[in-house]
Amino acid sequence: MNATTKTGSCLCGAVTLEFQIPTLFATHCHCSMCRRSNGAGFVKVADAMLAYGVI
Repeated sequence: MNATTKTGSCLCGAVTLEFQIPTLFATHCHCSMCRRSNGAGFVKVADAMLAYGVI
């Protein structure tokens, strides 16, 4: 399977990243800490190999 490079950032744009997909895994978390920190009923979580990041 070939990897594809994708980019992302935080909402204000202060942190940007570049990563390879497919991801290592993807899941949903329903724990109380994730729900509280995001104000949602669940949080989508994905783990990918970081190719390049700028902070």
